Amino acid sequence: MKANMRSRVLRRASLVPLAVVLVTGLSLYVVHIVQARCRQTFEPLGFFWPRTRRYSTNGELEPAQNGSIGDVMKHLEDLNDLQLESRHHDVTEGRDAQTSRTKPTVAIVSSCVASDKFSDELIQLSQLNKQQYCDAHEDVVCYLYNVSMDARFNSKWNKYPLVAHALKFHDYVVWTDCDSVFVNITLTFDEIGLFRVKKDLVLTFDHNGINTGVFVVKRSDWSRAFLSLMYAQRVSVDYFNAKGKGSGFVDQQGLDILRDKLFSKEEFDSHTDVSARFTKFLNNYCSTGGLIHHRVDCNSEECDGHLVCIVQHLRSGNATLDGAACPAPEQMQSLCREQMKCCQDV
Repeated sequence: MKANMRSRVLRRASLVPLAVVLVTGLSLYVVHIVQARCRQTFEPLGFFWPRTRRYSTNGELEPAQNGSIGDVMKHLEDLNDLQLESRHHDVTEGRDAQTSRTKPTVAIVSSCVASDKFSDELIQLSQLNKQQYCDAHEDVVCYLYNVSMDARFNSKWNKYPLVAHALKFHDYVVWTDCDSVFVNITLTFDEIGLFRVKKDLVLTFDHNGINTGVFVVKRSDWSRAFLSLMYAQRVSVDYFNAKGKGSGFVDQQGLDILRDKLFSKEEFDSHTDVSARFTKFLNNYCSTGGLIHHRVDCNSEECDGHLVCIVQHLRSGNATLDGAACPAPEQMQSLCREQMKCCQDV
């Protein structure tokens, strides 16, 4: 009997390694399936969490730590590979322009998505205005879109992968919101001093702080990483805004997160130009005196009519608003006065 019991114990003991192998194999299979499902779910959305990201004081990328900056760059490459359809741009033309000219090339990027804020007429005129400016300057190319990249998120996040895509082919990319229009067709970016800026990112501001409705990105590794990091903020920002726990701002809140949590003040300031001069030229709430007028926080029919009047005047063969009968609504006049006090180099 003892012999039989010993035999059974030995048989059971011999099965232990086999059980361990089976359990381990099953566990690895489950992990593999979960990872695959997660990749399918999250990678197309651009989710990533870089652990550390460092730049040297002269702006050069330091060697990647734990693959973090490599993750950022790979993520942005994935975004650039998206099949983005532009209504007015040929990628080959943009590439040729970059390689055949000594003068810096500029891309104007804008996305107008139909909503309660933007009528079909306003979208069409906004894009025609931007195309008019591009047509007047051989070193400027327009990338104009009218669809949202991902309807699950606020359409304001569209700008970051769209700007990153254009940055592949041009020295500078200017993002302009749908409700911003050029008010001087002949004034160039060179004349306002953009090409003399040594930093990677040109931002503008108002009494609330930085306004991301119009900004300029200079082609660099830092800029590409910045765009990718900004796009990655959309999940948490939209979530907390939907829960009533956010600030209500969208990508401007994402920018605050980057400045406060991911960048040191010294690093951010060393790569960005936030000046009253460029606010006046690039993100002017007044309809005269600048290059781009931004109709911010003015969504009434009167405000729409003012913007339509500006575009139609310029499309009638006028290069500026001189002589235009387009009186600004009182709301825009108030915003203009407020911005002139705090944020314009006048």
